[in-house]
Amino acid sequence: RRGPGTYDTVTEVMGRLRSGHVFYGLSVTVTKENQGEVLSDGFLETVAGLGCGILFLIEFVPTDRSVAYLAPDAESRKVFDARLAEIRRRKGRMRVMAFPGDERYMGGCIGAGRGFFHINPYGDAEACPASPHSDVNLMNSTLEEVLSSPLFAEIRKRGMMEGDHAGGCALAEREAEISALIGRKSGCRCDIDRDIGPFSIRMSYICENNRVGPGYPSPIDYKYCVAIAVDIMADIQLIGKDGARELHEFAHPIWREVFGPMITGGPDEAEYIFESWQSAESIEKAMDGGFLYGYLLDGGRRAGYFALRLEGEKLFLSKCYLVGDERGKGLGSELIRWMLDYGKMHGCTSAYLHVNTRNTKAIEAYERNGFVKVYHEIEDQGDGFATNDFVMSRRI
Repeated sequence: RRGPGTYDTVTEVMGRLRSGHVFYGLSVTVTKENQGEVLSDGFLETVAGLGCGILFLIEFVPTDRSVAYLAPDAESRKVFDARLAEIRRRKGRMRVMAFPGDERYMGGCIGAGRGFFHINPYGDAEACPASPHSDVNLMNSTLEEVLSSPLFAEIRKRGMMEGDHAGGCALAEREAEISALIGRKSGCRCDIDRDIGPFSIRMSYICENNRVGPGYPSPIDYKYCVAIAVDIMADIQLIGKDGARELHEFAHPIWREVFGPMITGGPDEAEYIFESWQSAESIEKAMDGGFLYGYLLDGGRRAGYFALRLEGEKLFLSKCYLVGDERGKGLGSELIRWMLDYGKMHGCTSAYLHVNTRNTKAIEAYERNGFVKVYHEIEDQGDGFATNDFVMSRRI
């Protein structure tokens, strides 16, 4: 399911961890179809032999009704529990934990900060991976603040994690109630000053201790954030204000190469526009206005940079540039798809951008990615300079 070669890659890494005497764990999703294999002596001996110290068996929780048939039912859970008890009686060196089954020994669900919480790729603290709602972000909150967040407190207060439930997750079965609390549809993030049920919380997100912009989420400080689209192999590195000057220096040669020949006023006008729009100060100001900046990485090397902003249901693609020798590899399309996915995750239904009318290669690339010309815009930039752009748009 993960693609050809994935199993070999994972087991090879497990072997290296064993050779390095590194204690590590393995998480396996258990479905009604794979339960027998996952609990078989052959599988357990294989992972234990590769040095796994703790095995987490996670019961499949369907978030799509079309795959609900894969969720373990009462009968399969009974078989699972009996087999798990047998495995534990052996007391091998690999420990086995079951989720959510083992929660019974801890008084029920331990999500929502009772025992753990989930951090998504954007730094939002969620009660559980199967309950993707948040009212607080790790970029501007301490762990103590997250654990006492209004949403988590309300979930615990209402007893949403208690009692029997049919599926593998108590919170997943209370999706409608939690959606009503958060005031948003599943998967959407909080906006600035958005009312969240009985709470009203002003959301702002911080990147590396600098404000990226109110209401515009940024990844938690992993330094590198793997692109969310399944078919994107490049990585995304977001930056804060402390990276504005370095970005300015990185962008300068790209800008001169791309726009020097095509802008009517030549290199001098290109330089003027660059310093007006892409100076470190301009980038910092744009971040204060909600723009998200970052690099596209290819093999760890900076292959380009981008800027975008969420504008309600619209996504504005402000910058999308590649280093000269990185063009023609499909990276530009990968970056565009990542930005579109980012917008879609945050509730955007359309995207738009501005492109110089002489930048034919970029126009062709945008058209290949579903953008169409909407109108022609000439805008005075002062000091005798003006932009001459097509505005292009597409649905997400």
